[in-house]
Amino acid sequence: MDAADFLLIGLGVAIVALVASNANAAGAGSFDSDVYTEQTPDYPYTPTGSVTLDGGVEALFAAIQVAEGSNPSYNNPLDLKIPGWSGPTFGAGICVFSTPQEGINRGKHQLQLIATGQSNVYDYLDTIRTMAAKWTATNQSAWASTVALQLGAQLDPITGATGETVPATTLGDIFGVSNA
Repeated sequence: MDAADFLLIGLGVAIVALVASNANAAGAGSFDSDVYTEQTPDYPYTPTGSVTLDGGVEALFAAIQVAEGSNPSYNNPLDLKIPGWSGPTFGAGICVFSTPQEGINRGKHQLQLIATGQSNVYDYLDTIRTMAAKWTATNQSAWASTVALQLGAQLDPITGATGETVPATTLGDIFGVSNA
């Protein structure tokens, strides 16, 4: 190895460190979910057993989990915040649940409310970008891009070469329902 090789390795390490620090500064791994802000009927909620949902909701759960990058020790894969939560929290009110299953159940419960049209915050016509603006207070663009990428969804409308428009994916598209 010569000096140029060491320089390239050092530059690579510096770039990785810079990207990691920028991701943390932008909120990666600590997105703030405001999902329960207007959803007073959702709580109190006592999870009983496992919540099971259809494929669209399961896929959205997995995509949000990646976008949130939550610390596993919080047992809160979607970084949920619950108004009036009296349990432990991290950062700006992110709930720390007692077990991994409790966090999974609470996250799936929230997505089930959205999927069944019972949410007071989200609508079937919301795009992933609109959902991001409601779900997280930090780096909404990165959050939306990550969720869309995980789902293989269209983040923004695009116009094809022949003038046809492909609309942005909506929550209704993900859940297989319409708002009509």
